[in-house]
Amino acid sequence: MKIFSQILLLIFTFTNIAFSQSSSFQQFKTSDGLPSPNVYDCIQDSEGYMWFATDYGVSRFDSYSFQNFSTNDGLNSNFITGLIEKENQIYIGSQSGGVNIYNDNKIRSLNFNEDPRQWITNMVLYKGKIYESYSTRISVLDNDSSSLIFSNEFFPYLNITMYRVYWMHSINNERLLAVTTDGIYEIKENNFERLKVENFQNQTLYGITSDKKNNVYVSGDNVIYKIADNKIIETYKFKFGKEQKIFRILVDQNGLIWFSVLNEGLFLFNPVTNHLTDLNKKLDSEKLHVNSIYMDNKDNVWVSTYGKGVYCFYNTFINNYDTKDGMNNSKINSISGDKDNRIYCATFNGLAILENDSITNVKTKGQITLTDYISRIRKENDSLFVLNYINDSKNVFFVKYKNINLVYSPARASMFINKDSLIIGGWNNYLRKSTAFKNENKLSKSDYIYVIGDTLVNNKINEIAKGKNGKILIASELGICVLQDNKAKVIKGDKLNSSFSKIKADDNGYVWACGERGLFIIKDSIVVYEYSIAGQEKVSAFEFNNEGFVWLSTMKGIHGMSVKYEDGKIDLKEEYLINENAGLISNDISSMYYDKTFNKLWAGTSEGLASIDLNSFNNQLDHTLPLRILNIRTPDSVYNITRNISFPEYVKDIRISVTSFDINSAGNLEYFYKLNDQDTIWNKTNDNVITFPSLAYGNYNFQIYAANTFGKRSEASLLNFTVETPFTKSFIFYALISLSAMSLTGYTVSRSFKKKYLIEKERNTFKNQISDLKQRSLVSMMNPHFVFNSLNSIQSFYNYKENESANEYLAKFSRLIRMNLDFADKTFIRLSDEIERLESYLLLEKMRFNDNLNYEIWVSDDIDPEKTKIPNMIIQPFVENAIWHGILKSQLAGEVKVNIFHSQLPEDIRKNYQIQVHSSLKGSKTDPIDPNPAHCIKIEIIDNGAGINNSRKNRSSGHVSRGISVIKERLSILHHYTGDTELVKITDRSELPESQSGTIVEIYLTPNIFKVN
Repeated sequence: MKIFSQILLLIFTFTNIAFSQSSSFQQFKTSDGLPSPNVYDCIQDSEGYMWFATDYGVSRFDSYSFQNFSTNDGLNSNFITGLIEKENQIYIGSQSGGVNIYNDNKIRSLNFNEDPRQWITNMVLYKGKIYESYSTRISVLDNDSSSLIFSNEFFPYLNITMYRVYWMHSINNERLLAVTTDGIYEIKENNFERLKVENFQNQTLYGITSDKKNNVYVSGDNVIYKIADNKIIETYKFKFGKEQKIFRILVDQNGLIWFSVLNEGLFLFNPVTNHLTDLNKKLDSEKLHVNSIYMDNKDNVWVSTYGKGVYCFYNTFINNYDTKDGMNNSKINSISGDKDNRIYCATFNGLAILENDSITNVKTKGQITLTDYISRIRKENDSLFVLNYINDSKNVFFVKYKNINLVYSPARASMFINKDSLIIGGWNNYLRKSTAFKNENKLSKSDYIYVIGDTLVNNKINEIAKGKNGKILIASELGICVLQDNKAKVIKGDKLNSSFSKIKADDNGYVWACGERGLFIIKDSIVVYEYSIAGQEKVSAFEFNNEGFVWLSTMKGIHGMSVKYEDGKIDLKEEYLINENAGLISNDISSMYYDKTFNKLWAGTSEGLASIDLNSFNNQLDHTLPLRILNIRTPDSVYNITRNISFPEYVKDIRISVTSFDINSAGNLEYFYKLNDQDTIWNKTNDNVITFPSLAYGNYNFQIYAANTFGKRSEASLLNFTVETPFTKSFIFYALISLSAMSLTGYTVSRSFKKKYLIEKERNTFKNQISDLKQRSLVSMMNPHFVFNSLNSIQSFYNYKENESANEYLAKFSRLIRMNLDFADKTFIRLSDEIERLESYLLLEKMRFNDNLNYEIWVSDDIDPEKTKIPNMIIQPFVENAIWHGILKSQLAGEVKVNIFHSQLPEDIRKNYQIQVHSSLKGSKTDPIDPNPAHCIKIEIIDNGAGINNSRKNRSSGHVSRGISVIKERLSILHHYTGDTELVKITDRSELPESQSGTIVEIYLTPNIFKVN
């Protein structure tokens, strides 16, 4: 066995592979809205907008869309090469040498009669003045006038045909430098002076930039110089080929150098590790031609290119690594690290080690699965336990990697209790406690300790950790427990009999455990806090820094949580979320590792490894999130934002456009808004256009704020606007209606005394026969109309696949048709039958209105519907008329009320009316009508529709409701009534003092027209 161990050590190989760390990026092309793929310069203005100079105009980007400007908008040329902002105005330099100024959505042109062969290469703001560099000259623009600082003719002693200025750069507004074909120059009070740099030989330089410490970086052929105090302190040389020009250069907030090489593309250089990353491969673009490199106020890097549009490298605090970078497998099962800044990754293809910008893959030449199928790793002092999926093996192998012992062990979890004792967890619900290693490759005799219960069951031990007072914490598939004095105590509680993947104790005596049911915090074997993300219970891993912060990983990403300890209680509050939208390589996270030395958080995912520089990320959180309300639109107008905006009452579609520039959220901003101060709930949307399709008249106080991927909120913006009150809802309108109602009432009363009515007994029989014939004619006439409407309703239900409603409607409709047929040849029917038929009809109409119709039928207690008979079909036509010509026209929720009760006959009818009353008290004679209410039944039909007046206006000229006119004539004949005042009164409710919408129909039945058995 000892020989086998030595052979095993010989067949291990350590393969070093350089890797290319990179942050997330977006590419913006003409298909996204850029006017041209050729972009020469870019800047960010004070409001957060990005501006791009192209050969087809200038473009402004708000992180959602591009607004493009050309000569049609006032530019003196479409070929734009330089951009700079001064005092909230954008100065736009063109190829022809002219300058344009953008301010408040307007463009004006400044022309200085420059040589058209000279074009602006870049523009710099320095001490309130704009400096423009051309190919062989530099000018200064001040108060819309231009003056020349330098041109080639100032250097006659130079033995060159063309003196060229390549780039200018302002260092913290304290120095203005330029790189030329003759070295570095400084501009001082409009003088152009050579900068004397110690031990620097003048040569052609192409790029210049500075870092946050004001160190200067200049680039030449295959070289970059770092200069401080006019001395070269670093020289970085590259091998791109003979005289390859390093053209554009930028140093980011992390000290990394971004630069472009003419005809070779874009590169990223780490001056600490001397590692060079070829970004062209990441961008899938060989030999990218870069025109400018720019860093915005959130440290995002923008690269303007020729032919490829613009690239934005955002959230540079996140770096991702996968198989393209040299990882042996993209599925990372476990992560650990050490004090030497090494990161260890466990994969099914073996162990990968990240150190000094390179990846070392630890592999074997033989078929030894012990070293390949790694599930977990654990750092213990100077040893790293490498654990795999092999079951019941007693072999332990040692490999030396620099100053770390790699201990390959066949276990799910293991931990040193002390330097001579090892505890190992496997698959079958037990722990093995071993006191020593035998022959350095085999475990000594072990004590077996059951974890959950006291039998062998299928229970994997996932994690072992040290607790306080010599306790050992265990997370398994069946729950969690504490081991002390070789006895395991199960921690019980709701949701704890489930799978747990990680367990760890903090410095405050709390035990943290996470798994399928969320995160649990335990103290003294009692769960004191539990946490799960809404819609995502499983927490796969956690890390904390013992300074009041913890990171949880779920399928939604990494949740940053602040931890609060107070009065023996603990509470968590989510501060931010880092996920794929922010640039994380994957949301499927299996493990995490916190490196407190460098304040970095590492995440192992199903797609590779990710690192998060928390210092840079916290700086990102310090940036404000801007929000602006751009405009407010209606279908036919665009309104600029003013203090108060008023809309006509007929406007039905109001749209409010907002913007919040935050490229770091990759278009995943959320907007929260409410319409009035009294609203307690904020509405949420991802759309930057808020639409209100139908607002009632009144005053509105619109408030909105934005939140990005990391939970950063903007200040709330406010917009006040008003929807004007319609004339029909105004006080003047109501006053006019009241006056009209009073006038109409007076007119009606005056006419009621003009007519008298006589009844001729000898014509009664003849008129009754006529009434009977007309009644039957009415029934036969109205039925087809109702049948047609009902069949339409049935057809509509079937068209919309509402089969159940169609069947129900058809059954009720059949019942109503049967009743109509049964009563068709009757002149009088029982009041109860009429009510039943009326209810059937209204129920059908209610279904057709999608339950948007309510009705009520009320009969007074002193009327017996079973014993009282009334003329056939005198109520239904009025109800139908109320629905079709009143409620349907109003488009409101309909209400119909039918009231039947005893009442006096109105005075204007009673005085002109006589009936023959057969009474034992009065004898058989013709007397004036008795004012006793018992002698008369009144039927009221009330609706809340458009009203009879509006209905008449909308009908075609000369149209008369034939059904209603026939009913009126029938009632007059049955009553023996010949007066001018009608027995059926129809009133528009708007004419009444309460001035409501709708119609009231009043029908009067005297004792000679209703019967009581």
